[in-house]
Amino acid sequence: MNKGKHLQSLLALAYYGSVIAESPADLLHNDTRILGLFDTENWEWGEELFTTTVQMINDPTNGWHDELMMNTSFKYDVRNSACDGSTASKEYWAHRTENGGVPPHALMGCRCSSSSISSARVASLEGVPQV
Repeated sequence: MNKGKHLQSLLALAYYGSVIAESPADLLHNDTRILGLFDTENWEWGEELFTTTVQMINDPTNGWHDELMMNTSFKYDVRNSACDGSTASKEYWAHRTENGGVPPHALMGCRCSSSSISSARVASLEGVPQV
């Protein structure tokens, strides 16, 4: 998948993540939380691509898609799914636990089918979309 496709996926995730927020007022005062689950050991540039894209979207002065989320910004966390379903589920739950038991608004990842399927199952129980 090229970098343009990753950007399109992230932008779709931003939209769907904002749609599932409790109310539009939440987006005016709170940050949209995105969890990136990737095989950070074997996919060297995945975390960097995700982080750089989110940082560029969060910067309201760089002229790069500044109109997308004018009233909010993304908080994000990147975890290692290790291309393993069990690890991906554990990392999703660890992220959720560290955030006071609150699930992310959206999940991006995982790159490998076993970890993607596993994390999608866990996230879907909470209504969290995955891209």
